[in-house]
Amino acid sequence: MKLNIKPQAKEYLANKIPTKSNLLLTTTDGASSYANNSATCALVYSFQLIIINKLDAKFSISVDNNADYQIWMNPSEEYLFGNGLNLDFSHGALVLGDNGGVMDSAVPVIDWRNLTK
Repeated sequence: MKLNIKPQAKEYLANKIPTKSNLLLTTTDGASSYANNSATCALVYSFQLIIINKLDAKFSISVDNNADYQIWMNPSEEYLFGNGLNLDFSHGALVLGDNGGVMDSAVPVIDWRNLTK
């Protein structure tokens, strides 16, 4: 899996996330998110980037990227991402998309480095 982080998104993230940080790219619907493993059904997914200190075995797919971050995703969410996965910054928010179009126009960055799990 490859994520192209566009220049404006790189600039935005540089002020929030140290390089070489471990990040999770995950949904916020509760189906397999880092915070909640209960099963739910959603018609529209929202996504989030979570900064972590310790890797979680449930997030075993490495997401190659051009911003020198260590990004991981859960195998159960892999089907949500198509070819041309990209992250941009527009109108004050991170925008996640792929060749099919915009997937989420307001992706938050959540810092969980001080939490223990």
